[in-house]
Amino acid sequence: MTLNEFKQSDKGQRLALLFADPAVIDQMVAISGLGRPAVKAIDAIVADAVETLDNVEKQHVGRWVRDVLAQRGMKPVRQLDWRGGRMFSSGMIYAPISVPPRTEPTTAAPDVARARAILAAGRRDPAQPIDRVAAFLADRRLMWGDI
Repeated sequence: MTLNEFKQSDKGQRLALLFADPAVIDQMVAISGLGRPAVKAIDAIVADAVETLDNVEKQHVGRWVRDVLAQRGMKPVRQLDWRGGRMFSSGMIYAPISVPPRTEPTTAAPDVARARAILAAGRRDPAQPIDRVAAFLADRRLMWGDI
């Protein structure tokens, strides 16, 4: 059974209303922010909506949670097991997808600038890869004078 087939099943149709409710989604986001699995927020509601779920159906619910939270800009970061759940005993913790801060280019260090100048004046095209060890060592001696 695929996730789409599960969504079309009787149990999936009953849970579709749950995943369409913004308040429930907000609860999943909030509980993930506390370092708890998102499905813990819907554990009791799912248990009341459907009597039982087999392991594959539970995995589909987890995938459905992932898809819903991805639309909110969240990604799974780690799995956590817990005791006392009515329907689930483990689930993923989600966190906002962070974009790394943009950094301004820095000026090259003097050694890097010197190496670039040597390469620019050198005999070899710096865009061409070094294919032999001897050529690599010669370039290194030319740039850094260390071997």
